[in-house]
Amino acid sequence: MKKKEKLNLKFKKKKKIDDEIAVVQQSIVDPTIPQKEDSVRVTEYSQIIIATKKDTGSEVAMYYYDDSGDHIPKAIHSWAAQFGVPEFIESLQRACIRYRGSK
Repeated sequence: MKKKEKLNLKFKKKKKIDDEIAVVQQSIVDPTIPQKEDSVRVTEYSQIIIATKKDTGSEVAMYYYDDSGDHIPKAIHSWAAQFGVPEFIESLQRACIRYRGSK
């Protein structure tokens, strides 16, 4: 199975309103970076993250989309739903806690 290869990312917009930050990212095409033969290039990618400061901590919401243009086996989808996404969310939470403690 080929591994996924993302195109370069570009911050399209970052805006702070009061205690809320929104970050919008999308993929861009960079003709100077050739596609690797052993990879599937993700041609469409977007992500929106909204972080809000609350009295009890922070609240983070994220929207993510990518299109690999290739078939992803059901076993990979199952693994991502069961382990990949929850681990990512837990690592995001740990990073927020470390960031709060570093101030």
